[in-house]
Amino acid sequence: MKKKQLLKSIFTLILCVWVIAASFLLMLFIITHLKHDCTGPNCPICEQIRNAENFLNQLGMGLGKNIIAIFICSIICANILHICFLKIPHSLVQLRVQLNN
Repeated sequence: MKKKQLLKSIFTLILCVWVIAASFLLMLFIITHLKHDCTGPNCPICEQIRNAENFLNQLGMGLGKNIIAIFICSIICANILHICFLKIPHSLVQLRVQLNN
């Protein structure tokens, strides 16, 4: 049971990091390629910018909401890391309690 919980926590942490990294990289791409030499209506860079914007919108994070989502994900990740590395003894034997009659 404990291994399943740990695997879920690790998977959640990886997913949060992936979402944060993807949103940062897409925003960086949009910002750096916003003023490019456009070749016309079939510009491949404009198409990639539209794809990046659509991906961010599909994640439910418009450019204005991105900061809030990153803050929430970082709080979740910090809590998961705290829970994973917190060792709490669960039995009286682990606590080394002397049992008297």
